[in-house]
Amino acid sequence: MEIWEKLDDLPLSWRHGVMALGMFDGLHLGHQRVIRRATALAAQEGVPSIVLTFRNHPLSVIAPEQEPLYIEEPGTRREVMERLGVEGLLELPFTAALARVTAADFLARLVARAKPSCLVVGRNYSFGDGGQGNPEYLRRREEDLGYRTEICPLLEIDGKVVSSTRIRELLRDGLLSEVNRLLGRPFAISGIVSHGDARGRSLGFPTANLPLPSRRAMLANGVYAVQARFAGWDRFGIANIGNNPTFGGETRRLEIHLLDFAGDLYDAQMKVQFIARLRDERRFPSAAELQRQLCADEAQARKIFYLQ
Repeated sequence: MEIWEKLDDLPLSWRHGVMALGMFDGLHLGHQRVIRRATALAAQEGVPSIVLTFRNHPLSVIAPEQEPLYIEEPGTRREVMERLGVEGLLELPFTAALARVTAADFLARLVARAKPSCLVVGRNYSFGDGGQGNPEYLRRREEDLGYRTEICPLLEIDGKVVSSTRIRELLRDGLLSEVNRLLGRPFAISGIVSHGDARGRSLGFPTANLPLPSRRAMLANGVYAVQARFAGWDRFGIANIGNNPTFGGETRRLEIHLLDFAGDLYDAQMKVQFIARLRDERRFPSAAELQRQLCADEAQARKIFYLQ
């Protein structure tokens, strides 16, 4: 997948493609519907499939105090788009100058540079200064600017619209199965393994520690069955998000114990996919009680992963 950061960087050879427009923060199943429609149309017409989105959320510039926590890491968002068949990604930085561009000017610049054959958007898509542009506006300008518009209906599951806001709420409540269902894939965290206090090793459960980004929408504290990827390996494990209350911890962090693995993971790049929630985090009266619970957590995870 080719990636560009400016509209003017789009090569002339990529003109006349089918373009999906949207913020796509989280790339949930509703977003995927829009992108799949664009890639399907592009394949039918034999033209490039392109996504135009923003690197940062518009609210980070327009109203920073209202900027939502991001659901998906940029690298994962790109990986998912590529799996969906996207060939080109215009990932523009949203700036104060761009926020002042009117819907008419934004659309005119887009068409002049990309000359898209079709623009694919969701029903709630908006663009331009004050969000004045919308799918109906795109339809009204079709004849003048020479493209057609595909408007995808909002996706509903269990009678509720699939949205990034809903997923953030589910993450906050620790409802992992619903989060994964709406994302269409496991929720994941990536980072560099850092040094911890080595307390897990003394309990017979050595852990790899990953920092939790401050601007990331995060699962509620608890213990989860996970799959970790690092250095070409895939390993199942159990992970704890929390403050380690048994030992009076104050810093919220992610600790991962890998099943059937022994080795030094410090400074390794690791991606952790959350498969199932096992239990809430809680304080135990002693290290021995915590150790017994960790053994039970491991046994439960092994059943989930068919390891016993």
